[in-house]
Amino acid sequence: MRIVIAGYRMPKIHLPRIHIGGDDESRSAKHERDSYYGDSPIAHVMEKIDNKPHTWAAHMGKPDGMMQIVEMEYKELMEKKASGSKSDIRKELEELAAACIVALERMKDM
Repeated sequence: MRIVIAGYRMPKIHLPRIHIGGDDESRSAKHERDSYYGDSPIAHVMEKIDNKPHTWAAHMGKPDGMMQIVEMEYKELMEKKASGSKSDIRKELEELAAACIVALERMKDM
């Protein structure tokens, strides 16, 4: 005879966040995103997407420009990896992640 115990999984839910000061309608989408992500790595990547590095401007208008940007960011990451500076590696990782996300968004629009 086998005894089976029923298992229950609780659904994943997001608890409401309490913001003191200002009304909900006056906050911008960026402020809401910042309060949601906090100081997480994705928040830094989203900041890079909002404020694209100046080196991307030369490639943005070209048909394969986003792939050139991804390749450029990857090469910069490998250079910083060789130097060993953790802050530079983190910066380049954030820029590479932002470039990949923007490239994916652009490809979905095609």
